[in-house]
Amino acid sequence: MKQHDQPDEYFLDTPAVRAFITDVRRTLAAHDDAPAALAALQPRCAELLADPTWLPDEFAAPYAESGMGGGIGSWLLFRASDRALTLFSLVVPPGA
Repeated sequence: MKQHDQPDEYFLDTPAVRAFITDVRRTLAAHDDAPAALAALQPRCAELLADPTWLPDEFAAPYAESGMGGGIGSWLLFRASDRALTLFSLVVPPGA
């Protein structure tokens, strides 16, 4: 099976994440210019991050064994089948 024939992977499969990915894809498709697309995505990213319920605790936890030091952790939340889009949470504990 070719890599692009595989389905998208949702490691955090919630309505909030699915809606966010849909909005990101729609916005990226509507802009040919990367800086313009990123500017258009800024309000949507801010909206997601302002919601204290979108990210479960297990994806916001430090991870001492990550190899990044200081308990910094990186949690994969979504990966597109073609690997052109990923969403992850980066956890940086206080003092790291």
